[in-house]
Amino acid sequence: QPGQKISDLLVMYARRVGALVGVSADAHLQFFLPNYSQGPSYSIRYLRRGEGNNVLAARRVDSLSPMYTDVTVVAENPIYQIVRPDGVETFVPQFTKLYGKAKPEHWPPETLALPFRRRAVFSDGEIVDKPSRRARWYQRRGLFDAHVLTYTVRGHHQGGLWWESDTMCDVQDEVSGVSGNYYVSAVQCARDMESGDRTTVTLRRPGLLDEIPLDA
Repeated sequence: QPGQKISDLLVMYARRVGALVGVSADAHLQFFLPNYSQGPSYSIRYLRRGEGNNVLAARRVDSLSPMYTDVTVVAENPIYQIVRPDGVETFVPQFTKLYGKAKPEHWPPETLALPFRRRAVFSDGEIVDKPSRRARWYQRRGLFDAHVLTYTVRGHHQGGLWWESDTMCDVQDEVSGVSGNYYVSAVQCARDMESGDRTTVTLRRPGLLDEIPLDA
């Protein structure tokens, strides 16, 4: 349509199939799912006693706003006309409603559930198949954004490995109260004359944006 960009359509399609969109170092557009099964390539240590720490600055953000126990997406499915050699067999110039649902039981295991119900309802008029995938992606994406860890570390690599996104990191943070393997969602490298090389690493909970199973 006039004014649309190809990226708008590709990102919209990625949301419907539950994929992420990125750009590779050689400027290729990529559709991908996070690789949560890989082992941790890096480690974050932020201990109260200070010994062995490798963190210059740390920040933890927990937000309720993107978390929903019940999500409903309203879609439209066109009733197609079936054209036969002897004429049009079916023609209904209308659209039927499709409803996709995501419930609390669709939250991934080991995810802290809300003790109350919180609903979200939105529409996507161009979904014609499996609207529940869109609803569950919306729910999981909210969980993905609800808990964010940000660390600033010295240098642009650790143990000879350059910091990269779509990797895993082992976190032991007594100050922020988190531990375990986290997914590296973003990496930003910086350099100045005063502080030298620094890397800001953004971490999210793993196991949220992988393949979304559907019963139908």
